[in-house]
Amino acid sequence: MRRAPTFAWRAFSLRIPILVVLLSAVFSILSADFFSPRTIEKVLFLLPSEGAVAIGMTLVMIIGERDMTVGGVFALSGIVLYRLLPLGLVPALAGALLLGAAVGLVNGLVIFRLRVNSLIATIAVSFVLSGLALLAADKTVQIASPPLVAFGNG
Repeated sequence: MRRAPTFAWRAFSLRIPILVVLLSAVFSILSADFFSPRTIEKVLFLLPSEGAVAIGMTLVMIIGERDMTVGGVFALSGIVLYRLLPLGLVPALAGALLLGAAVGLVNGLVIFRLRVNSLIATIAVSFVLSGLALLAADKTVQIASPPLVAFGNG
């Protein structure tokens, strides 16, 4: 016969939502602007990029691997996007996405064909990508293309 879950077990299973509620209460007490529309708008504005990364990282973690190339891919694909932007928005976005897909393919081949540990392989690739981004940027890059800003904010 199965016993009903105890209060402690139910509280433990709900630890993340309870922690979110407690932290929200503490931060709303400490800052009057915590639940303001402006703060909520800024959080929602940042969610798409982090959400896309979180989905990809979740899939990698589900299969028991690690991917440390996210920062390097972000940096280099941003530079590729910047360099290809004079050709138009669609080719620039396609180039940045193709770069990310190519890096993923290289990572997959190195990890699964050569049997290299995913952590070691992706750290090495991340260093290479970050170095290439620094070389390709040669200055601080600020993208102010109205179509790209509209695409990103949409």
